[in-house]
Amino acid sequence: MKKPENRRGRACAFRRLSALTEAAALVFVLAAAAAMALPQRVSAAGAAHPDTAVSYTLDMEKAIAYADQWALSRNPLYEDFTGRGGNCANFVSQCMYAAGFPINGEWYMKHVKFAERAPWSFAHQSYEYFSGFGRAEEANENNIHRGDLVYYDWTGDGHIDHTTICVGKDRKGVPLVDSNTKDARHAAWKLGSKNPNAKYYVVHLNKYGIAEKSLSLIFDKDYYYAHNPDLWWPVGGDETALLRHFLFCGIREGRQGNASFDPKAYASDHPDVSDEYGPGYTKYFYDYMAHVSDEAGSVYRIYNPWTGEHFFTESKAERAAVCSSGWRYEGIGWIAPLSSDTPVYRLRNCFTGDHHYTADAAEKDALTQTGWAYEGIGWYSDDDEEIPVYRLYHPGVRIGTHLHTESEAERDYLLQHGWTDEGISSYGAGR
Repeated sequence: MKKPENRRGRACAFRRLSALTEAAALVFVLAAAAAMALPQRVSAAGAAHPDTAVSYTLDMEKAIAYADQWALSRNPLYEDFTGRGGNCANFVSQCMYAAGFPINGEWYMKHVKFAERAPWSFAHQSYEYFSGFGRAEEANENNIHRGDLVYYDWTGDGHIDHTTICVGKDRKGVPLVDSNTKDARHAAWKLGSKNPNAKYYVVHLNKYGIAEKSLSLIFDKDYYYAHNPDLWWPVGGDETALLRHFLFCGIREGRQGNASFDPKAYASDHPDVSDEYGPGYTKYFYDYMAHVSDEAGSVYRIYNPWTGEHFFTESKAERAAVCSSGWRYEGIGWIAPLSSDTPVYRLRNCFTGDHHYTADAAEKDALTQTGWAYEGIGWYSDDDEEIPVYRLYHPGVRIGTHLHTESEAERDYLLQHGWTDEGISSYGAGR
């Protein structure tokens, strides 16, 4: 069956940073593939392999409860860096660990070495690290929400000096934060700063991990071993150690992982990316993975933080247009077949703007008769019914009432928090 032309979205310039979330989740996935131990909160829809989907769930209410408990004191289970540069990032990391954020080789709580400038305990490195797992932007009173991480450049010199977690808003809508070092509990988000040069940033974290890309796109063990003779003695023939070196050292140093992708050449060929990322080669790998290597049939998942709606599209241009207006890109939801005998129809509520997706032609016809606009085929369902995509419904909201997900872990989590299971809405294709 030929897909309709209107399946392709509108063209728009693509904002690279907003899409780093999907590729950043690659670090967790590949660490699992390298036999790195992760907490039980990391739940996989399949085996821990570079071609399967892995998701983690963050419970930010637990992070906020932890923040309220320890904002004005110190948890004796953790080292206290007060007087040695500050405890703010250490405090926020503890909050994120309480929420279920997975530990890996870069971000960890035990045996923290202060001199390493680890993202667990330093505000600037914390900002760089968590920006890779969400959307970062300059902060203002209107775009800081409960559960967001707020970062402070007190002098405007480009270096992050402090970090907090937003725990809600007061009656006037002013965001309230908890923090350590500058100990504060439910304090106004600017913490009394009146420096006109100060700059503020917010990181909106994704609550769920997203499907990753194949490791083979950036790494080949034989190539990496042959082109890095300095690893011959410390690594020997240990393939796991070789992979771990690439993930936690080589990427940051800009070492070429295979014959097809050279991060230094990529930076040179993309000056807009170079201006934005500077010398941090990790983000060049992420940028390449996020924008060059999407599989055909990728269904992109995008979230509206104001209305709560999730939007799904196969069009990169439409994804870019929606993200440029403030929506949050949450990565690839699943891979759909390029064609099948089972189309999934896309409709829009002309009054609320909410979208609905269904493979049921009778449901599509019933909705169009009640005023919904039919927008064509969104994607196709796999006739072999290989990978189920679940549909959930929330009876307590007006917009964003439905969510589609390939993740059983996410489905089960939402069912425990007021959502209703509506069964399988379509099927994704194998990766």
